[in-house]
Amino acid sequence: VVGECRPPVASWDSDYDELLLPLLKPNVPCYILYRLDSRNAQGFQWIFISWIPESSAVRQKMLYAATRATLKNEFGGGHLKDEISATQREDITLSGYQKHLASESAPAPLTAAEQELQQLKITE
Repeated sequence: VVGECRPPVASWDSDYDELLLPLLKPNVPCYILYRLDSRNAQGFQWIFISWIPESSAVRQKMLYAATRATLKNEFGGGHLKDEISATQREDITLSGYQKHLASESAPAPLTAAEQELQQLKITE
């Protein structure tokens, strides 16, 4: 069920916090599909946001966890450029999304043994 639809005013990142944050209710989980300005062969690209606050009732958390994959499949995975799962409001802000993107593109963490091996390769 679509709860609300808001038309864009400016670019996706200019509108992001203003359009998105008022939709979040402290104890009520929801899914948000946020349209980007970019397109692919299937049309506009979207961000799939799963908002499940820690203070939500356990039953609500389970319901949203169980329906997530179905919603994504019905919407069409090819339209989704990115996905965010958030339990805290700051995770969904534009700043939080930018941090998410930075962490996605960062190299994977290395164990101590892997770091030593990497240093050996560099010094050779």
